Amino acid sequence: MDFHSLPRRDLQSLCKMNKIPANMTNIAMADALQALSMLQAMEEKKKRAALATLDDNCIFSPGRLQC
Repeated sequence: MDFHSLPRRDLQSLCKMNKIPANMTNIAMADALQALSMLQAMEEKKKRAALATLDDNCIFSPGRLQC
């Protein structure tokens, strides 16, 4: 998402929802939201990789997980 093109009020709302200070400049808020977005994407990739590894090493049966 291009946070730099959002109006100030939208940036402030997104910052407040993500516990980022909303009294910074527009550029600083947009940069903080962009960094948060990138961090969340990296964490999601790690989770998917861990689940894929788990899937490869485990046998699933109803009510039971055997690794």
